[in-house]
Amino acid sequence: MAVNTFGIFIGYAILSVIEIKKEKKFFVFIMSGILISCTMIIYSMTLNFYLIAVLFFIDGLCLAAMGSLLQTSIQSCVPPNMRSKVFAFRNTLYTALMPIGMMIAGMLGEKIQMNIIIFADYAVFLMLFIYLSFLSSVKKIINI
Repeated sequence: MAVNTFGIFIGYAILSVIEIKKEKKFFVFIMSGILISCTMIIYSMTLNFYLIAVLFFIDGLCLAAMGSLLQTSIQSCVPPNMRSKVFAFRNTLYTALMPIGMMIAGMLGEKIQMNIIIFADYAVFLMLFIYLSFLSSVKKIINI
């Protein structure tokens, strides 16, 4: 996981130096989601340590790009007087859902192999990003 964190760090460092053009933000967002899905699907099927390290690094780079674009889109869409409430609600939601997700993953992990769970999870994530790529409303929000 340290490789993933290093990838995130490098990704944010790159994003602080370069500026993504407005018309390319949606493409970067969708490609980041698709790359995250693909790297994790490949991860679920391999045991090669070096390949996993490379996949996690790529995953970290894409997480940084996707997270940055989501954060800036939320900041652009939410009125200034509501931002603190929206971000507090988002953080509360993340915090509240984490134990529920861990509980579900634990119960599934007892019944199904973890690599199958990871594969299925990121296959759904991939389908979601392919679907999002066709929504003009998402493109409009991300490209703000």
